[in-house]
Amino acid sequence: MKGREIFIFLGIIVIILIASVLAISIFLPSAATFSGGKTIAVITVKGEIADNSSSGTADSAELVESLENAASDPAISAILLEIDSPGGYPVATKRVVRKIEAIRAEYKKPVVAYIGEMGASG
Repeated sequence: MKGREIFIFLGIIVIILIASVLAISIFLPSAATFSGGKTIAVITVKGEIADNSSSGTADSAELVESLENAASDPAISAILLEIDSPGGYPVATKRVVRKIEAIRAEYKKPVVAYIGEMGASG
């Protein structure tokens, strides 16, 4: 019985560790670390770019804040925009574009876009 109790105990520990890693990955911003300590922030742009955060839209204010946080973080070397968007409202989209331009000029960090299923207009 003692061997079985140890096995159950170790199983519970493994489950707790897996649950902890999953919880951390859900609540922390996406980033990828490569050799040499280079970290790339991954910012997802999903849905229509708008000035609100309703379902199915990408809130321009949240995108600008995410971009600023990634740009000002000295541990982050570059920013990857993962886009799946049909575009958006002109003012909201322009706000995001201006922030990207400012990051390139002020922080000298590369901002690269990856377009998934859709990347139109804005």
